[in-house]
Amino acid sequence: MKSFYSASPGAALSATIDKYINVCIHKTPNRGIRIMYDEVEDLDSLDKMNHEITKQTLQYFKVDREITIASLSDIPSKGSGLGSSSAFTVGLVNGCDAAYNGLNICSPNALAETACEVEIDRCGYPIGKQDQYAAAFGGLNLFQFNSNETVNVLKPTTNAQDLQKLENNLLLVYSGVSRSANEILKKHNDAIKLGGDKFKLIQKAVDRAFVAATYLGEGKIDDFGNLFHEAWMEKKEIAKGISQSFFDDVYDKAIKAGAIGGKLLGAGGGGFFLFYVSPEKRQNVINEINKFVGCKVYNFKFSWEGSKVVLK
Repeated sequence: MKSFYSASPGAALSATIDKYINVCIHKTPNRGIRIMYDEVEDLDSLDKMNHEITKQTLQYFKVDREITIASLSDIPSKGSGLGSSSAFTVGLVNGCDAAYNGLNICSPNALAETACEVEIDRCGYPIGKQDQYAAAFGGLNLFQFNSNETVNVLKPTTNAQDLQKLENNLLLVYSGVSRSANEILKKHNDAIKLGGDKFKLIQKAVDRAFVAATYLGEGKIDDFGNLFHEAWMEKKEIAKGISQSFFDDVYDKAIKAGAIGGKLLGAGGGGFFLFYVSPEKRQNVINEINKFVGCKVYNFKFSWEGSKVVLK
């Protein structure tokens, strides 16, 4: 968040996975605007649109008629913690650029910056930049966010064998609970502005991102996994609402079944858990997870491409 990186450099280590949001854009002559997501909006004026990201993106590209937009997601697309809102924004910007702008926004950096402008500056959402940059660049990246608004994109040097071990040891679990990330992130923002211990916790998280990247580069995959538990314990202290008794129960059962550590992804408060667990204990953890109504394991693989236009 800007409230943090304007005072101290921020950082996030992230990887993209093979769960996609597809954004379809169709020019529809002599019609108004139609958008299809969890709801359907048929409009004769952009001003009446409820979906703020789409509205602000179309305003950015000066499109106010004769367009149909539909989005399809491989995962629960609200409150997932997997960066789905920003992945949608990046995809929509990419598609609108191809359809109306002649691919002028072509580099991943420009794509991420434009998506940030839409979500943070135009929509006014209290979010950071990490999800937009992850979706635009794709793959495994360490992002550093600087006070002058620049972003350094660093690629941890990890060999294929270690990446395969990492992939095999990660378990992605939907909690069955969605939430509004913006409400929780506002609490994050307030905590950052207060400074003190909360600010120091986030500084520790920044340092941990660099330590984690170093472990991956050195092939210390289990040491990387050990960081999950301490990261989650400290994250819960930043703001109320990040966890609750149900999530703590799921987490504790997974740990007792053999997971080394884990965390709720994104802002917390719902969405997906990511656990680190050896293949030998994986089924034990899955058996415990399946006892919770609404929880579901999603198998995944790493994806090495960022947002792209697949058909024009």
